[in-house]
Amino acid sequence: MNQAVTKQEAQVPEMGLEKLNEKMDGVLNAASEAKTVADELKAVAEEAKNMAESAKAMAEEAKKSADEAKHDAQEATKKANTADVSFNPAIPARKNKSAEIKAFLAKVKSAKYTGNKDALQAGSASGSYIVPGEFVPELLNLLAKYPSYINECRYLPWGASGISRKIPNLGAYPTAAVVGEGAAKGVSNPTFTEVTQTLVKAAAIVLLTQELAEDNAIDLEKLLPEIVAPSFVNFYNSWLFQGITGHAGIFNASGILTPTVSGIGDLLELKLAVPYQYRATGKFYLETSVYGTVAKLAKSSAYSWLYYEDGKMKIDGSEVVPLDSSIIGGTGRCVFGDLGSVIFSPKKEFEVRFSDQATIVDGNDTHNLFQQNKEAFLFESRAEISVTGSVWAKCTISA
Repeated sequence: MNQAVTKQEAQVPEMGLEKLNEKMDGVLNAASEAKTVADELKAVAEEAKNMAESAKAMAEEAKKSADEAKHDAQEATKKANTADVSFNPAIPARKNKSAEIKAFLAKVKSAKYTGNKDALQAGSASGSYIVPGEFVPELLNLLAKYPSYINECRYLPWGASGISRKIPNLGAYPTAAVVGEGAAKGVSNPTFTEVTQTLVKAAAIVLLTQELAEDNAIDLEKLLPEIVAPSFVNFYNSWLFQGITGHAGIFNASGILTPTVSGIGDLLELKLAVPYQYRATGKFYLETSVYGTVAKLAKSSAYSWLYYEDGKMKIDGSEVVPLDSSIIGGTGRCVFGDLGSVIFSPKKEFEVRFSDQATIVDGNDTHNLFQQNKEAFLFESRAEISVTGSVWAKCTISA
């Protein structure tokens, strides 16, 4: 009896151990599962971190690309606003002539034009010239070499439809002022006005006989733009300073400053009249008679603010530029300012067109180009010049 009890009692710990093992196995399995979940969560976190870093890198790359695009756009705008105006485009190709015309020209040239005057010249009509037997491929250029002041202006291409447009003009800057502790700040807004631009067309037609145009010794078609260009440059120079009908120039722009200048000794007043930000970069533009008088005074050191430096005449450090009365618009005229404040807006800088079919009226003469073996070259430009008068000062000094 005692033996049986003892055996039964001995089995109790064994059963408890099995249950304990089962619980331990459960705990270990749960721990293993928890570790697996933790590893998975860690992997997800690592992936999220990698994606965040990748997104950050992509954002930085996108910002870098945007900054580069912005810089390129600014450089392109800067380049467009400072581009030189081209007055020498290539002449367009002329139409091919028929074999009969070529044969006729060959006969004319082989005969050195003897007895063929009517084929080359009809009276004294425009474009009718006698081609000499020998034409040296060189033309003495006796035209004035006008400097193109338009290239010093701000270049703002038209870039819009229609013949008229409005652009904003900054009238006044905001101003800053001292503000006490706890005091309210004042409001100072910039003011804006509008500048209305309207396109102006300038044009010239040059007539030539086909025989002259096709002479083998000289390339007149290449030379023509060089011959015509000075007239356009002179036109824009004159418009820039004295204006044209309906379009003001620097000297007659609205709001131009008029300080009291009674003589050469007061010329410095022109510079002092313009806003200070234009004084450092502005120049004096003097009609030639005034320029000559000032030059004599500069050589004699009559005024301390009038002198020569690096071969250029200066007034208080600003360069002095002579202008013919035909450009500035009158004897004794003087202006001071910065040409960068003037806007030159071309839609067509300098276009060339060719025709040998049209009929052209020149005063009392009518030219039937095809019938008279003549050619017409049309040179044309469309642009606008806008002057802000409030940054320029003018005067007229009696000779």
